[in-house]
Amino acid sequence: YGHVMRESWLRLFALVTSSITGRDDATWLTDLDFTCWLKNVRMILQSSTKIVELIEVNKSSVLVHCSDGWDRTAQICSLAELLLDPYYRTIEGFEVLLEREWISFGYKFSQRSGNDDCKEPNQQAPIFHQFIECCWQIWTQNSIPFEWNENFLIAILDALYDCKYGTFLYDSEKERSSNDLTKKTISLWN
Repeated sequence: YGHVMRESWLRLFALVTSSITGRDDATWLTDLDFTCWLKNVRMILQSSTKIVELIEVNKSSVLVHCSDGWDRTAQICSLAELLLDPYYRTIEGFEVLLEREWISFGYKFSQRSGNDDCKEPNQQAPIFHQFIECCWQIWTQNSIPFEWNENFLIAILDALYDCKYGTFLYDSEKERSSNDLTKKTISLWN
């Protein structure tokens, strides 16, 4: 899954950067479709809304487990929670959601974002970025129930890649603890 998203992201990045440098716009939408980025975002959103439907409409319990449990599981569960519970549409609630579903559960931020000095470049994938994109897509459809906006989402992505805060460093609570992260850095939420 990660390598497919990485390839999609790289195609999107190439398209966007070529647009900045004076690319012909005649085939831009076709080229955007070729990246499969929006198709992948749509599939994640569809999966999340299916979970919401199962819980809200069918009153069912749901178990979500994707192939490796790291990528799609965090994306889909977090988005379903965002859609189901207005608390997660507040700034505090969104922070709690990220802390629980991504950080505490051991999402591989360093590997996926490339902040691990590219020890495993084949593990890099824009999974968290894609999650933030999905949040933005939901927000743009109806921003009124949200306490946060696109600037908040951009600040989170900036924090992921600039490593200024300890929030997204390392790949597990154990790594953060053994590296005394709380003594060396501050959290993005401070």
